[in-house]
Amino acid sequence: MSNALALRGFGVVLLLLLFALAGVGSAALDTKLEQPPVDRRPPRITGTAQVGGILESTRGTWQRARGAVFSYQWRVCDAVGATCADVTGATDGIYPVRPTDVGRTVRVTVTVETEGGRASAVSAATPVVREARAGAPVVTAAPGIEGKAELGAVLSVDRGTWRGDEPTGFAYRWRRCAADGGACRAIPGETGATYVPSTPDVGHTLRVLVQARNAVGGGAALSDPTGEIGGPRKAGAPRSTSPPVISGVPSEERL
Repeated sequence: MSNALALRGFGVVLLLLLFALAGVGSAALDTKLEQPPVDRRPPRITGTAQVGGILESTRGTWQRARGAVFSYQWRVCDAVGATCADVTGATDGIYPVRPTDVGRTVRVTVTVETEGGRASAVSAATPVVREARAGAPVVTAAPGIEGKAELGAVLSVDRGTWRGDEPTGFAYRWRRCAADGGACRAIPGETGATYVPSTPDVGHTLRVLVQARNAVGGGAALSDPTGEIGGPRKAGAPRSTSPPVISGVPSEERL
Protein backbone atom coordinates (compact mmCIF):
# COMPACT_ATOMS: atom_id res chain seq x y z
CA MET A 1 0.00 0.00 0.00
CA SER A 2 2.82 2.36 0.89
CA ASN A 3 4.50 1.75 -2.47
CA ALA A 4 1.28 2.57 -4.32
CA LEU A 5 0.87 5.76 -2.33
CA ALA A 6 4.46 6.71 -3.02
CA LEU A 7 4.03 6.15 -6.75
CA ARG A 8 0.82 8.17 -6.74
CA GLY A 9 2.56 10.98 -4.91
CA PHE A 10 5.46 10.89 -7.37
CA GLY A 11 3.00 11.10 -10.27
CA VAL A 12 1.32 14.16 -8.77
CA VAL A 13 4.68 15.86 -8.26
CA LEU A 14 5.72 15.04 -11.83
CA LEU A 15 2.46 16.40 -13.20
CA LEU A 16 2.85 19.64 -11.23
CA LEU A 17 6.41 19.95 -12.50
CA LEU A 18 5.27 19.56 -16.11
CA PHE A 19 2.59 22.25 -15.64
CA ALA A 20 5.19 24.57 -14.14
CA LEU A 21 7.59 24.02 -17.05
CA ALA A 22 4.77 24.63 -19.54
CA GLY A 23 3.98 27.88 -17.76
CA VAL A 24 7.61 28.98 -17.90
CA GLY A 25 7.76 28.16 -21.63
CA SER A 26 4.56 30.07 -22.28
CA ALA A 27 5.82 33.05 -20.29
CA ALA A 28 9.10 32.96 -22.21
CA LEU A 29 7.18 32.87 -25.51
CA ASP A 30 4.96 35.75 -24.43
CA THR A 31 8.03 37.75 -23.42
CA LYS A 32 9.62 37.09 -26.79
CA LEU A 33 6.49 38.19 -28.64
CA GLU A 34 6.32 41.38 -26.59
CA GLN A 35 9.81 42.45 -27.65
CA PRO A 36 10.10 45.06 -30.43
CA PRO A 37 11.12 44.09 -34.00
CA VAL A 38 14.82 43.84 -34.85
CA ASP A 39 16.31 45.00 -38.15
CA ARG A 40 18.35 42.25 -39.84
CA ARG A 41 18.79 43.95 -43.21
CA PRO A 42 18.05 47.65 -43.83
CA PRO A 43 15.61 48.81 -46.50
CA ARG A 44 16.96 49.34 -49.99
CA ILE A 45 16.05 51.95 -52.61
CA THR A 46 15.59 50.92 -56.24
CA GLY A 47 14.99 53.17 -59.23
CA THR A 48 16.79 56.02 -61.01
CA ALA A 49 17.99 59.06 -59.08
CA GLN A 50 16.99 61.53 -61.79
CA VAL A 51 14.28 64.17 -61.87
CA GLY A 52 11.06 62.49 -63.00
CA GLY A 53 12.26 59.05 -61.97
CA ILE A 54 10.46 56.94 -59.38
CA LEU A 55 12.33 55.56 -56.38
CA GLU A 56 10.87 52.60 -54.51
CA SER A 57 11.71 51.28 -51.05
CA THR A 58 11.90 47.67 -49.93
CA ARG A 59 10.82 46.92 -46.35
CA GLY A 60 14.13 45.38 -45.35
CA THR A 61 14.36 42.18 -43.33
CA TRP A 62 13.04 42.08 -39.77
CA GLN A 63 12.91 39.64 -36.88
CA ARG A 64 9.76 39.51 -34.68
CA ALA A 65 7.74 41.40 -37.30
CA ARG A 66 4.70 39.12 -37.55
CA GLY A 67 1.56 41.22 -37.94
CA ALA A 68 3.66 44.39 -38.24
CA VAL A 69 2.50 47.70 -39.69
CA PHE A 70 5.11 49.35 -41.93
CA SER A 71 5.45 53.07 -42.59
CA TYR A 72 7.85 55.14 -44.70
CA GLN A 73 9.46 58.56 -44.52
CA TRP A 74 11.59 59.81 -47.41
CA ARG A 75 14.46 62.15 -46.63
CA VAL A 76 16.60 64.42 -48.79
CA CYS A 77 20.27 64.71 -47.81
CA ASP A 78 23.39 66.50 -48.94
CA ALA A 79 25.63 65.09 -51.67
CA VAL A 80 27.39 62.68 -49.30
CA GLY A 81 24.21 61.38 -47.70
CA ALA A 82 24.43 63.40 -44.48
CA THR A 83 22.46 66.36 -43.06
CA CYS A 84 19.10 64.89 -44.04
CA ALA A 85 15.62 66.41 -43.70
CA ASP A 86 12.20 64.77 -43.97
CA VAL A 87 10.22 65.54 -47.13
CA THR A 88 6.76 66.69 -46.04
CA GLY A 89 4.07 64.23 -47.09
CA ALA A 90 6.54 61.74 -48.61
CA THR A 91 5.25 58.72 -46.68
CA ASP A 92 4.37 56.38 -49.55
CA GLY A 93 6.57 53.41 -50.43
CA ILE A 94 7.47 55.23 -53.67
CA TYR A 95 9.03 58.64 -54.23
CA PRO A 96 8.95 60.58 -57.52
CA VAL A 97 12.19 62.56 -57.73
CA ARG A 98 11.64 66.34 -57.76
CA PRO A 99 13.54 69.17 -59.48
CA THR A 100 14.52 70.51 -56.04
CA ASP A 101 16.40 67.25 -55.33
CA VAL A 102 19.07 67.88 -57.98
CA GLY A 103 22.61 67.71 -56.55
CA ARG A 104 21.39 65.95 -53.40
CA THR A 105 20.85 62.34 -52.32
CA VAL A 106 17.77 60.53 -50.99
CA ARG A 107 17.27 58.09 -48.12
CA VAL A 108 14.19 56.40 -46.68
CA THR A 109 13.36 55.49 -43.09
CA VAL A 110 11.19 52.41 -42.65
CA THR A 111 9.39 52.07 -39.32
CA VAL A 112 7.91 48.77 -38.12
CA GLU A 113 5.32 48.65 -35.35
CA THR A 114 4.04 45.52 -33.57
CA GLU A 115 2.40 44.78 -30.23
CA GLY A 116 5.90 44.44 -28.82
CA GLY A 117 6.97 47.95 -29.82
CA ARG A 118 8.40 49.82 -32.77
CA ALA A 119 11.76 50.11 -34.49
CA SER A 120 13.17 51.96 -37.50
CA ALA A 121 15.90 51.38 -40.06
CA VAL A 122 17.41 53.77 -42.61
CA SER A 123 18.49 52.92 -46.16
CA ALA A 124 21.77 53.80 -47.75
CA ALA A 125 21.76 57.04 -49.75
CA THR A 126 21.05 57.06 -53.49
CA PRO A 127 23.58 58.43 -55.96
CA VAL A 128 23.43 62.21 -56.40
CA VAL A 129 20.21 63.19 -58.17
CA ARG A 130 20.64 64.28 -61.80
CA GLU A 131 18.67 66.79 -63.87
CA ALA A 132 15.95 65.52 -66.18
CA ARG A 133 16.86 65.10 -69.83
CA ALA A 134 16.39 68.31 -71.81
CA GLY A 135 12.79 68.50 -73.03
CA ALA A 136 11.53 65.63 -70.84
CA PRO A 137 8.33 66.29 -68.86
CA VAL A 138 8.95 67.97 -65.49
CA VAL A 139 6.17 68.82 -63.03
CA THR A 140 5.93 72.47 -62.02
CA ALA A 141 2.68 72.29 -60.01
CA ALA A 142 1.81 69.05 -58.21
CA PRO A 143 -1.19 66.94 -59.28
CA GLY A 144 -4.24 66.67 -57.07
CA ILE A 145 -7.53 64.83 -56.62
CA GLU A 146 -10.88 66.60 -57.02
CA GLY A 147 -14.15 65.39 -55.54
CA LYS A 148 -15.61 64.31 -52.22
CA ALA A 149 -13.78 61.63 -50.23
CA GLU A 150 -16.84 59.42 -49.84
CA LEU A 151 -17.96 55.96 -50.84
CA GLY A 152 -19.59 56.08 -54.29
CA ALA A 153 -18.50 59.63 -55.12
CA VAL A 154 -16.60 60.34 -58.35
CA LEU A 155 -12.99 61.48 -57.87
CA SER A 156 -11.04 62.94 -60.77
CA VAL A 157 -7.38 63.68 -61.39
CA ASP A 158 -6.04 67.21 -61.61
CA ARG A 159 -2.80 66.29 -63.39
CA GLY A 160 -1.02 69.46 -62.31
CA THR A 161 1.20 71.61 -64.52
CA TRP A 162 4.13 70.28 -66.58
CA ARG A 163 6.83 71.67 -68.81
CA GLY A 164 8.64 69.86 -71.61
CA ASP A 165 8.39 69.11 -75.30
CA GLU A 166 4.92 68.59 -76.77
CA PRO A 167 2.95 66.49 -77.33
CA THR A 168 2.87 64.96 -73.86
CA GLY A 169 0.72 62.00 -72.89
CA PHE A 170 -0.42 61.16 -69.36
CA ALA A 171 -1.10 57.96 -67.45
CA TYR A 172 -2.56 57.50 -63.97
CA ARG A 173 -2.27 54.96 -61.19
CA TRP A 174 -4.60 55.17 -58.19
CA ARG A 175 -3.20 54.13 -54.82
CA ARG A 176 -4.95 53.10 -51.60
CA CYS A 177 -3.17 54.37 -48.48
CA ALA A 178 -3.36 54.22 -44.71
CA ALA A 179 -5.53 56.78 -42.92
CA ASP A 180 -2.48 59.05 -42.51
CA GLY A 181 -1.73 58.99 -46.26
CA GLY A 182 1.25 56.65 -46.05
CA ALA A 183 2.10 53.03 -46.88
CA CYS A 184 0.12 53.05 -50.14
CA ARG A 185 -0.49 50.20 -52.57
CA ALA A 186 -1.55 50.42 -56.21
CA ILE A 187 -5.21 49.52 -56.78
CA PRO A 188 -5.26 46.81 -59.46
CA GLY A 189 -6.69 47.96 -62.79
CA GLU A 190 -7.40 51.55 -61.70
CA THR A 191 -5.55 53.61 -64.30
CA GLY A 192 -8.22 56.05 -65.46
CA ALA A 193 -8.58 59.79 -64.94
CA THR A 194 -11.51 59.14 -62.58
CA TYR A 195 -12.10 56.73 -59.70
CA VAL A 196 -15.15 55.80 -57.64
CA PRO A 197 -14.25 54.74 -54.05
CA SER A 198 -15.60 51.30 -53.12
CA THR A 199 -16.06 49.49 -49.81
CA PRO A 200 -12.35 48.50 -49.42
CA ASP A 201 -11.45 52.21 -49.52
CA VAL A 202 -13.55 53.18 -46.48
CA GLY A 203 -11.26 54.25 -43.63
CA HIS A 204 -8.34 54.72 -46.05
CA THR A 205 -7.07 57.67 -48.08
CA LEU A 206 -6.27 57.76 -51.80
CA ARG A 207 -3.42 59.17 -53.84
CA VAL A 208 -2.79 59.19 -57.57
CA LEU A 209 0.52 58.79 -59.36
CA VAL A 210 0.65 60.87 -62.54
CA GLN A 211 3.15 59.81 -65.19
CA ALA A 212 3.89 62.09 -68.16
CA ARG A 213 5.72 60.98 -71.30
CA ASN A 214 6.89 62.59 -74.53
CA ALA A 215 9.42 61.74 -77.26
CA VAL A 216 12.35 62.64 -74.97
CA GLY A 217 11.45 60.71 -71.81
CA GLY A 218 9.11 60.50 -68.85
CA GLY A 219 8.35 62.20 -65.58
CA ALA A 220 6.23 61.36 -62.53
CA ALA A 221 4.55 63.14 -59.63
CA LEU A 222 2.40 61.97 -56.73
CA SER A 223 -0.66 63.81 -55.42
CA ASP A 224 -1.31 64.59 -51.78
CA PRO A 225 -3.73 62.13 -50.14
CA THR A 226 -7.46 62.69 -50.01
CA GLY A 227 -9.26 62.85 -46.70
CA GLU A 228 -10.23 59.54 -45.13
CA ILE A 229 -12.92 57.87 -47.27
CA GLY A 230 -16.25 57.79 -45.46
CA GLY A 231 -19.49 55.92 -46.11
CA PRO A 232 -22.54 57.67 -47.60
CA ARG A 233 -25.36 59.20 -45.53
CA LYS A 234 -28.30 56.83 -45.37
CA ALA A 235 -31.31 57.92 -47.43
CA GLY A 236 -33.94 59.56 -45.26
CA ALA A 237 -31.67 59.91 -42.22
CA PRO A 238 -32.53 62.98 -40.09
CA ARG A 239 -30.34 66.03 -40.75
CA SER A 240 -30.30 69.34 -38.91
CA THR A 241 -31.07 72.39 -41.07
CA SER A 242 -30.97 75.00 -38.28
CA PRO A 243 -29.57 75.11 -34.75
CA PRO A 244 -31.88 74.38 -31.77
CA VAL A 245 -33.56 77.32 -29.97
CA ILE A 246 -34.31 77.61 -26.25
CA SER A 247 -37.66 79.20 -25.34
CA GLY A 248 -39.56 79.85 -22.10
CA VAL A 249 -39.05 81.99 -18.99
CA PRO A 250 -36.03 81.15 -16.82
CA SER A 251 -36.82 80.33 -13.17
CA GLU A 252 -34.74 79.60 -10.09
CA GLU A 253 -34.87 76.03 -8.85
CA ARG A 254 -33.36 74.55 -5.72
CA LEU A 255 -31.62 71.20 -6.01
